[in-house]
Amino acid sequence: MKRITAIFVPALLVACTPEPGAETAGGEAPVLVSEFDVSIPAPAVDEDVEGVLPRQAMEEHEDNWDVLEQYGAGRHRDRATPDLAWERHGPSGVLEDVLEARIPAYHWNGWYDIFVTDAVLWFENYRGPQKLGIGAWPHAGMPDPDLMAERIHLYAIEQHRWFDYWLKGIDNGVLDEAPIHYAVMNDPGDWRWTATDAWPPETTSRRLFLGPGTSGSVASVNDGGLSSDAPSVEAAFDEYRVDLTTTTGTSSRWDNAVGAAPEMLYPDLRDTDAKSLTYTTPPLESDLTVTGHPVVTLWVTSSQRDADFFVLLEEVDPEGSSRYVTEGVLRASHRALAEAPWDNLGLPFQRSYASDVQPLPDAPAELTLDLHPTSTVFNAGHRLRLTVMGADRDNAEEVSDPPPTVRVYRSAAHPSSVELPIAEGAAPGS
Repeated sequence: MKRITAIFVPALLVACTPEPGAETAGGEAPVLVSEFDVSIPAPAVDEDVEGVLPRQAMEEHEDNWDVLEQYGAGRHRDRATPDLAWERHGPSGVLEDVLEARIPAYHWNGWYDIFVTDAVLWFENYRGPQKLGIGAWPHAGMPDPDLMAERIHLYAIEQHRWFDYWLKGIDNGVLDEAPIHYAVMNDPGDWRWTATDAWPPETTSRRLFLGPGTSGSVASVNDGGLSSDAPSVEAAFDEYRVDLTTTTGTSSRWDNAVGAAPEMLYPDLRDTDAKSLTYTTPPLESDLTVTGHPVVTLWVTSSQRDADFFVLLEEVDPEGSSRYVTEGVLRASHRALAEAPWDNLGLPFQRSYASDVQPLPDAPAELTLDLHPTSTVFNAGHRLRLTVMGADRDNAEEVSDPPPTVRVYRSAAHPSSVELPIAEGAAPGS
């Protein structure tokens, strides 16, 4: 057997399990996995031109366990059963072995891939020679033909450069350039590439607080504001009964990753925003570039002892159309923070052991969660919006039915906010 001397990682497959406490709702993933197991053979090789070995392998795979059933049962990261143990079936249990291998690795990902957070964490923690590329695309495809043509073109070029250097010894300069290249997205179909030596690149943290309305930009449950002004009132909150019909659509980054939506295409989110809590800035006076990991803090209560919180970052144009940028999700009972067993870039980490699960108290509880990283220009004249949903019908299971009534607090004692990594441009107006 030949020793592997270099790898090109087009997506972080080691992270394809559902996050504990935020399991997927649909059944497409296990169907796709099953097809790979028993229906889609590997290409024949020179020593097996008749394809006997692939057929034998697929017969052996017929008794493989059901992905959705097994991972759906693994609600906590300390689960350890013969069929599924998070530490045995995930990378954490073998992290040191992976790091010690020091195999040259090229991490290749996209801002709309479900594994993009994992890609930057691998880059931060890996010890071998490596590079990182993040494009303006998802795991699979998008309707934009120019974007997908560039993806295919760069994918081929970078693979050849990487393997020519490491396997053929061709000095093509692949290690002489910056180790990280990423796309800065302006609008759909409009992006530019930039380079950096470290992730995240140098930015300025800007904290925006959830505040009262009305912004006049959306007919949502509360139509709240979002500004740099810290709340000064002693008691303030927004309340709504979770609407179980809210959704980010059926062509999301989650569907796209498992083959259910070969082309990712988020809808105009204004209809979903109207069923949710929203917090929107005034129109921006100048372009604002957000590059890195937005971090959201919510102070919440619920009429039940648990609730899900889906937080969307969106860009709103002058006509009111709301475009998806990125998101984060946290089940409130999994809110306890812990120290990550790897360099987590200073981001909040929920260990999600069974002993960490805490029902929501009657008093406001603090939830801290990071959104998937992005590099997006919010254009002058547009608005930045944070939308808080309690359900995502087409992408996640329901925490309860009937749904809870939740409160999101925005007072001096309980200031809900978002911290944005600003790469350039001015802050949103107050």
